[in-house]
Amino acid sequence: MSVYPIDTELPDGSLYPGMDEDTGKFSPGDAQAGKKASALPADTINFILDNLDELIMAGLGESDPDDIEQIKNSVIALINNHSSLTENPHDVTKAQVGLGNVPNWFGDTNTSLGESDEAIPSQYAVKTYVDTVVEAAKNELLPIGFPYIQFPGFPNPTDFGLPGTWANVSSVLAGDFIRFEGGAALAFEAGEQAYQNAYHRHTVNNMYSSTGGSTKRSSIYWTESYNNQTTSYNGNVDDPEGRPVNKTVRLWEKESE
Repeated sequence: MSVYPIDTELPDGSLYPGMDEDTGKFSPGDAQAGKKASALPADTINFILDNLDELIMAGLGESDPDDIEQIKNSVIALINNHSSLTENPHDVTKAQVGLGNVPNWFGDTNTSLGESDEAIPSQYAVKTYVDTVVEAAKNELLPIGFPYIQFPGFPNPTDFGLPGTWANVSSVLAGDFIRFEGGAALAFEAGEQAYQNAYHRHTVNNMYSSTGGSTKRSSIYWTESYNNQTTSYNGNVDDPEGRPVNKTVRLWEKESE
């Protein structure tokens, strides 16, 4: 169907508005052939202008008879508005764009583990779920009361990134040396093993005490057994404990989550 008008026969036998017989469009006529130009009916003019006005109003919201670029600007505005639509105005399916095998996402933000084989969790939901599981695993592996030994040069449990609140409880074992059970050690939880030196032998030269105003030299005391003979030496010592070469450590205990 065409928007061009259809000729109507007038009482004098002429056709109005005189459309071209071959194309059905307006004709400029042919003076030499005695053919008149087509007339331009008012209805046709109004039809054209009404449609142009609706086009301008759709794109710009108002028309201006003095703006010669308003039709172009209206078309551009309509194209831009259409390209920004996100509600799928043409009802395109995922199969039409090659995504037929991709499951639909329902925007599931549930952070707990579900059983749906269709719902796809959001990035936030996945992160929240993983963070929750990891934190629970940390607390299960490191329950309240868990001990942590900090060696020199190593971080404390908080700086190391372990969860919870930790307290320095080194005072409960202040100054104690630790040994593993077995051998000559006491049974586990049998208390503190008393101080004792292993049997050994010393050779001492130039041992003397102070006389007159001379400076006293530190001396020692020990009892040793060798070949079933016991020999005692009397003197004094400057340090109240015997100890191997050692380094101090700290004992931490987890107090809360």
